[in-house]
Amino acid sequence: MQIAEGLLGADERAMLRLRQLYSDSGYRRFRMSKFEHYDLYAQNRDVLVSDRVLTFTDAGGGLKALRPDVTLSIVKAYRDGQTERLQYNETIYRPDSPDGEFREIMQSGVELLGRVGTQEVCEVLVLAARSLQALGEGYMLTLSHMGLLRGALARATADAGLRQELVALIGSKNAGGLAALCAARGIPEDAQERLMLLVSLSGGPDSVLPELRGAGFAGEDLSALEDSCAALQQAGFGGNVRLDFSIGTDAAYYGGIVFRGYLAGLPRSVLSGGRYDPLLRRFGKSSGAVGFAVYLDQLERLANGGASC
Repeated sequence: MQIAEGLLGADERAMLRLRQLYSDSGYRRFRMSKFEHYDLYAQNRDVLVSDRVLTFTDAGGGLKALRPDVTLSIVKAYRDGQTERLQYNETIYRPDSPDGEFREIMQSGVELLGRVGTQEVCEVLVLAARSLQALGEGYMLTLSHMGLLRGALARATADAGLRQELVALIGSKNAGGLAALCAARGIPEDAQERLMLLVSLSGGPDSVLPELRGAGFAGEDLSALEDSCAALQQAGFGGNVRLDFSIGTDAAYYGGIVFRGYLAGLPRSVLSGGRYDPLLRRFGKSSGAVGFAVYLDQLERLANGGASC
């Protein structure tokens, strides 16, 4: 095994470690074709990382696409009402910024679909932390919750277009632009304060959670975030958790806890995930879902010296 692993790239070695971790955690392997009917992506462009998709015509004249996303295929195949713990190791095909050229990206991940509550969300979060731990030292799992953002936006305005502008500014951590837009559009002062807190607040749970409570945030969404932090703390990952509300601002995809994972030496996240019930609703399914993907192509950069953050 040591000789065989020595012949593999960093992404392939990581894939083997993660596959074993997920199997040991009770997640069965989900296999899929490298391509799908193009309609699946054409109808869900707004949840894709890029709306550019590689297509080809099959022997029967149908339009197919090389898969740019794994989760859509899993959701499409999922039988509503069943509880499934799935893992995958697949290649996706996406344009890679900044040059825009398509690349093959090796991806590992897990999806838990069915009856999803606090316990299941915490299970997946701990598995995400364990995945980062398996990939290297100096890792950080960053959490947010879409419900806190939606609540703040609801206080601010009913204008969908304005909400999108506000979300974009929070996602880019543009506090100055956010303050200017709120002032220009007459956002109520209490709503402005909440939005400004979300764009600026970042740090460990011990400091961030009390600030949220002190600012008037409350309810199930904040409790869910607190439960998630507590589960990670109990599992031994308390020092590797950070809260940052600029991540996971895609309301078309996510509907609860969202998270990203980072490794020291890499400027981009190597893991991303969250609770994505809204995506199941698009397919007429009433179950819940939570999962994450690990972008193994990033590990080759780390193995070759990486880049400073």
